[in-house]
Amino acid sequence: MSRPHNFKDLTGERFGRLVVVEYAGFKTQPSGQRKTLWKGVCDWGNEHTVMADTLNSGNGKSCGCLAKELTSQRKKTHGMRDTPT
Repeated sequence: MSRPHNFKDLTGERFGRLVVVEYAGFKTQPSGQRKTLWKGVCDWGNEHTVMADTLNSGNGKSCGCLAKELTSQRKKTHGMRDTPT
């Protein structure tokens, strides 16, 4: 695969729960701009392909498991359902 001239190898770097394992090519945006893609493996073992911009901005931290976990924590009130209290 051809790589852009400003290519920065992210292999082996950790972004939150995601560890980058390999270069996954690029995606062409509707504007014609090419975005570099990376394949990562989450701590849970799930593979996820994400744009380099997303990783570098701090927005790509997991395969999606982190968002599910945070949503679950926000919705939980006290965890004492069906108890006498």
